Amino acid sequence: MNSLEPVWASFPEPFNYYRLMLGGDHLHFGYWPEDRNDLTLEGAQTYMFDLLLQFFPKPPAKVLDVGCGLGASAYFLAQKGFDVIAIGPSPDLISYARQQYRHHGVDYRVADFMAGDVNEFASDGYDVILFQESLQYLHPLKDVFQRTRSLLSPKGKIILGDEMCYDNTITSSTSVHLRKEVISALAEGGFRISRQLSIGSRVLKTCDAMLERFDMHRDRLLRIVASDNVNNDLNRYIDGWGNQRRWYAECRMGYEVIVAQKDSVVIREYQDGDETAILLLFRKVFGVERSLAHWRWKFRDNPFGACKIAVAYSEDHTLAAHFCGYPAPFHAPSETRGDFITLQGGDTMTNPSFRNSGLGATSLLSRVAAYFYNCFCEDETPFIYGFNTGVIRKFGERFLQYEYLPDIPYHVLDRDCFQKQFAEIQGRLLPEFNVGKVLRVSGEFDDFFQNVCPRYGFLIKRSAEYLQWRYLDCPDGVHQMYAVRKQGRLVGWGVFRRSGDVLLWGDALFDQDCPQAVGELLHQAINDNGSEINRIEGWFSPMPQWWTDILMRLNFRAQQEPNRLCPCFKHFNESFSIEMLRQQYYYTMGDSDLF
Repeated sequence: MNSLEPVWASFPEPFNYYRLMLGGDHLHFGYWPEDRNDLTLEGAQTYMFDLLLQFFPKPPAKVLDVGCGLGASAYFLAQKGFDVIAIGPSPDLISYARQQYRHHGVDYRVADFMAGDVNEFASDGYDVILFQESLQYLHPLKDVFQRTRSLLSPKGKIILGDEMCYDNTITSSTSVHLRKEVISALAEGGFRISRQLSIGSRVLKTCDAMLERFDMHRDRLLRIVASDNVNNDLNRYIDGWGNQRRWYAECRMGYEVIVAQKDSVVIREYQDGDETAILLLFRKVFGVERSLAHWRWKFRDNPFGACKIAVAYSEDHTLAAHFCGYPAPFHAPSETRGDFITLQGGDTMTNPSFRNSGLGATSLLSRVAAYFYNCFCEDETPFIYGFNTGVIRKFGERFLQYEYLPDIPYHVLDRDCFQKQFAEIQGRLLPEFNVGKVLRVSGEFDDFFQNVCPRYGFLIKRSAEYLQWRYLDCPDGVHQMYAVRKQGRLVGWGVFRRSGDVLLWGDALFDQDCPQAVGELLHQAINDNGSEINRIEGWFSPMPQWWTDILMRLNFRAQQEPNRLCPCFKHFNESFSIEMLRQQYYYTMGDSDLF
């Protein structure tokens, strides 16, 4: 037994085991660069330290090393000229660090970052707070980053290197945080991520090395560690490293290096009462008055999900930016995915006073969008969708990761054309058709959707619940919904809205085998809206082709949408491709929040 063994044998778990197996005090994961697979674990640990070191400011910056372990990293930082305070909750570990790594540039203190008195490690502001594989032991994240922010200097930063979960089904089997929760908590704590490296494939060999060393040193550990449960403990750790190795290989767990600066805003989810500031900013940015009743209908009382909203507030509580989506049911052919809830992104807006707060990927809008994706989209839905103008298309593509379909076909039918068309319809007298206004959407519309949806492909699931909420429950009271029946059987429906002398045709779904029903619908809608109507306008996707053919036979002409709108998508898994949607996606003006 060497002279150090009685010291480390009394360390709290798992430091007692790892100290023997590693033969040194650098108790961290290793990093194997692509061209250095020949490294030992100890050599890879040095590379990991050097990787983190490149993000530090120049010495003599003031550093707080949270969860300093046996003190090696703090000592190496002090050697390079940094002014370091290193804390840990174990008196045994801190005592060891003081004995082994005494240096004028480092002060080792017994302190629990969360439970201890902040005065035990407070200073006039740290330039760096380092979490090297210690974040996983700290909870809750919200409080962790609030305390961190309070301890940093105005230009201070977090440097974080730790394991993180990518799959929420394994969180009950590990203390490691979910990456998406860490990302969200940083934004909510007032931090902006400046660098993020996912290096799980470069640290995977650590798992292999640890399993080899458990096997190599098992007999010695059983002899030395003074614990009645040492055999069970060893088996537990071996099983844990085996699971980690498998999760890394399956990309369910990884290792992240994150550098985050103190930000001038806090980005968070919607909280009760935010709607007052949101509506004021909406009016300021878009010049449109939106009622509180409309906001509640769309975002609070939406039957498919509520308040999917990200906001950014400055330190003086001014709303600086906003990104939201309202949930909608989506239908895809069963062989692709089936039914699911997706989000239509909308109301993306930045307070003009904050538009110079970063550019491109660092702009406030980009950061709020990234937070929104992380909170509401990752692991939740295969994509979100929206309709972008030509003006912001490049920004969306470069910084919001949007993919685009071709420009929207804008269908227009002038008065002269529809008068002629409907004179012919009137002359034919088709008594088997009946067109009437819809005042309440019944289950009949569910059955109709199930019957006709295979001929449309991908589309919003226009169920009775969706139609009732989207059009008839809308507090604006502007939508006119009609149903067309043939001999008593529902064969189609459409929704309209009056805008001056234009009748906007916002939505429609029809039985492909009853094309005459479309003309009957339009005839009734025009009659009900009077002779002042000079034009019918509406969006309709180019697919399915049979629907476009019906519109062409009714003398609609397709032209460029005035704002060069086009459908956009941001994908979150590989279930859908933009090409698949290009070929099979059916959309209308009613799928947007512009109708």
